[in-house]
Amino acid sequence: MANVDGEFVALDAPSDGLIGGFGAEFSPLPQGAGIVYEEVGFEDTWEYQTGIQAKFETTNDSARDKVWHMIGLKRAITGESTAFTTLWTVAGSGGEGAGGGGGMDGVDRWENLRANADATNNWMCLRGPAGTQLADIWFTMINGGSNQTARFVVTDEAPTGGGETTAPTFSGKIIDRPTANVMGRWDGDIRPVQVTIGMSSEGSWYFFASGDIGEHCSTMWILARTAEDTRKTGDMPCVMHVSVDPGAQTLFYAQHESNWYAYHKDGSTTLCAPLTVGYHSGSSSLTSVMWNLTIPDSWDTEQKIPSVPIYLYATDSGKQAFRGRVVDLYLSPQAAPNNITEPVGGSVESVTMNYFWLPATSRVTV
Repeated sequence: MANVDGEFVALDAPSDGLIGGFGAEFSPLPQGAGIVYEEVGFEDTWEYQTGIQAKFETTNDSARDKVWHMIGLKRAITGESTAFTTLWTVAGSGGEGAGGGGGMDGVDRWENLRANADATNNWMCLRGPAGTQLADIWFTMINGGSNQTARFVVTDEAPTGGGETTAPTFSGKIIDRPTANVMGRWDGDIRPVQVTIGMSSEGSWYFFASGDIGEHCSTMWILARTAEDTRKTGDMPCVMHVSVDPGAQTLFYAQHESNWYAYHKDGSTTLCAPLTVGYHSGSSSLTSVMWNLTIPDSWDTEQKIPSVPIYLYATDSGKQAFRGRVVDLYLSPQAAPNNITEPVGGSVESVTMNYFWLPATSRVTV
């Protein structure tokens, strides 16, 4: 199925339940070696679209472009710019569109106009797709007061109240990322911006923006469900990832390990980082295999490694604990360049972006 805004393809699960895996070779790595990925299957069915044209200012105004990022996400996961079958819905908003005002009344006051969401504390609340594991999850974006900041809030109860420039009241279990730097890599150059979005049949999504900045993205936001049998009792079914200007994968551990956010039973939000395979090399420090996988053993020309699931570990003091496995997203090796696909032959099932393998059906349009 094609869409005028970009490519749309649904990743349908075959009868054996496997719709993706790391089953084919890509090469070369910087040293010219090959890697063969162990085949795994996706647990959800995924839909994917890349090359969605996002409206952005021509004045290099990062505050306004931040708003366009948030409007771009709203349009993508509600079906305004995509042809997905699994969709989030507008639960409420605060802004100048649709007569202005605000409230949890299902009205989209942002529409597709930056000025409608430009004021500090304009907000948009979206509810998870009906019939999915995230059906009773609400995701709220609140415009911040500085150039690149916003507040992202995830709750398991519907927010209440709210006005045009007054955020609603949040209750229940909450993941709160206040004053987040949600839009990065804006250095005064006017660039075309492309949006890429993946949506799972259970309501998980990933979103990032790219454009004339090489094979990486300027912004990546993820709302991912965790595997039910890996959650703590009473936990929320999802976690949130927010990162900006990731650039090359070499920044993974130094800059982006603690960009996952999870609910804690004391009502706070705790930082999490993905676990990775490591080894000791004659010292007390641990060397990450994923980080250092660049030079293969000369035993053979291929290096067989497993895809690495994302198991999260809370890093805040006094709250260190395993916090579940992220469904259908995998870590890619440090040596793997961005925007490569697998398998090489046959239908594309995954693409690398930053340090992830993401469910996808083509390379990303950058």
